[in-house]
Amino acid sequence: FTFARWRVPLALATLSKGLIGIAIPGAVIFFWILLLNRWKALWPFYPIVGTIVLLAIAAPWHILAAQANHDFLSFYFYHEHWLRFTTRIHGRFEPWWYFLPVFVGGLFPWIFFTSRAARLNLPGGWKNRQKHATAWFLVIWTVFIILFFSKSQSKLVPYILPVFPACAILLGRYLSEVWQGRSDVKCRAGSTAFAVTALLLAIAAFVVPEPKHQPELSAYLPILRITVGVSLLIGSGVTVLGLRRNN
Repeated sequence: FTFARWRVPLALATLSKGLIGIAIPGAVIFFWILLLNRWKALWPFYPIVGTIVLLAIAAPWHILAAQANHDFLSFYFYHEHWLRFTTRIHGRFEPWWYFLPVFVGGLFPWIFFTSRAARLNLPGGWKNRQKHATAWFLVIWTVFIILFFSKSQSKLVPYILPVFPACAILLGRYLSEVWQGRSDVKCRAGSTAFAVTALLLAIAAFVVPEPKHQPELSAYLPILRITVGVSLLIGSGVTVLGLRRNN
């Protein structure tokens, strides 16, 4: 059943998110194979049996939905896929850079360690990509998803959630090396940046004015101030103590 291990998740992703459940993993794999010339990694591919497994899981619901709704196929393929990506019909248009701050905020506080993590996981850069193919797969995974949805005319914050598992693996390997005490792996710069940023954000949490046109948010703002502000202060303080102890 090795051949079915990734067909089953693709089928389940298609049931939950539509054709994007096949398109994005397929595109990531394709570009990784193309850019690193890893065509042999496709074999054994089992295209016929794999397709049967995928369709056996994903097709029944689509068939039943099409039988129950005469306009389902047009709505599903054209309206919910093509028009969502190429037009502003859903009223979710945002500028091309929309996901960049979402990505930075989503990786907080680990965003401060990405530079060091990249150096550890990708030594030698693009020239040595064959020696670090797995790490480059994770990089391609992240970059493609951000670029793909940045091109889309419909944008929502959760669209780029799939990038964070890949980033977590890359950052986790780096932090593991730090935790094990490797002398050539440091995290002081990232820790210092986090401590300063967390302190500034904590101050901002306590002084930010109440939104005048959002009464629902204003009602919860006192609790948010305390929760977010105190958490950031604790994080900043603990980090500073840790840095001083290392000295």
